[in-house]
Amino acid sequence: MDGIYETLQMKDITDEFDPKEIETQKLLGILTTIFPFLFFLPFISYKDSLLAKKISNHSFVLLVALIAVGIVSSIVSHIPLIGWLISKVLWLAYFALVVIIIMDSANNKVRTLPFGIDIAIFK
Repeated sequence: MDGIYETLQMKDITDEFDPKEIETQKLLGILTTIFPFLFFLPFISYKDSLLAKKISNHSFVLLVALIAVGIVSSIVSHIPLIGWLISKVLWLAYFALVVIIIMDSANNKVRTLPFGIDIAIFK
């Protein structure tokens, strides 16, 4: 599994956060990963928590990615065969990323988003 993280350039930043904080916000991280439109919940629930801000930022990026994949997929799906294949690969990549993030949250790990994406909406 470490090879996937290296390929996607997802760095482990678990040490930057309090283990108790990670444990208490684990379910919230999983919930906002599955339903990224709830990206504001961690920020509202734990205003002073750096981890909650990180979870909110990750969820917001996932929401933007979900919308982008939906738009691109609907456009390229009109191309016979190749478009269908591209559409399926985009959705598969999105869901694979969601599964990786959920597995990390369940195992009390915090990682950066792939390829160094670090958008800080909530500071």
